[in-house]
Amino acid sequence: MIISNKSVYTAIPLLSFHPIPTTFGAEMYVQKIAIDIASDADRDALMDEWEMLMAHYRNNGQLQGKHHTITQYLTHNTLVCLAHTLEIDSLHRKFNNAYVNQQMDTLERLCLSTLTFETLGKTRDDYQSPCTCNQTDFYILFTHYTTIASPLTCGSCFKTVPLYRLPPYNGHDYYDIFSWEDNYQSCDTLQMGSVVGEHWATNQMQQITSPLSKQGLAICQHIEELTGIPTFYFLYNRSRFKGDERQKPCPNCQQQWFLAAPLNGLYDFKCDTCKIISSFSMSL
Repeated sequence: MIISNKSVYTAIPLLSFHPIPTTFGAEMYVQKIAIDIASDADRDALMDEWEMLMAHYRNNGQLQGKHHTITQYLTHNTLVCLAHTLEIDSLHRKFNNAYVNQQMDTLERLCLSTLTFETLGKTRDDYQSPCTCNQTDFYILFTHYTTIASPLTCGSCFKTVPLYRLPPYNGHDYYDIFSWEDNYQSCDTLQMGSVVGEHWATNQMQQITSPLSKQGLAICQHIEELTGIPTFYFLYNRSRFKGDERQKPCPNCQQQWFLAAPLNGLYDFKCDTCKIISSFSMSL
């Protein structure tokens, strides 16, 4: 999925099983991070330190994608990483946490050199930015099996929200959010594969009382506590409902939650009491 020679890849068309906002694909910036090695330090040890820096960037929401999808390599005497960011300045020092800064200092000391940053381009020419709202009505926590974007969506502009623009989730980074994201995407991969574990994974995603949903709801509650902004959990819906699905009640409080007009053309159900949001069933 990573570019080479400053070319960009085309986003894979996403299947219609999910209500996917336009910024939930691969629309973002491609960055090159590098450092020249001017010391005689062990190259394998330096590579380990390099990978640790990228892990800290990712856990702080500054790099997108999983650790194993971020291309990192050693060429001659230069360590290089090619990665994706939501904003052109996502790697600016103002967004760093203490772990990123400490690891940067460690690498520069070991390499006797300075980190360099270069924006290679965008994955889509018309990509502008993620959410830039000064004030949002609410957030939505949602991801799916193919995206590498932030799992948080703005409820006003419906663009993705860089996590590093939130207060630190657990005091220093957003690891707990990425833990839920990994779990959700793993379940989504199983249910899309439709062979091994499909029913179990689907139930994890669509049952309000599942361990996955409980984890996500707890994250939404904590984000709301940190920001003061209502944060809704997207509850997957592939169940069969006898009768008019518009009459289907909220699965938690059993109250009416159908929206007369879908939000952003994507979300058909929203319970302000239980802080969950959903769409019409995708059951085939």
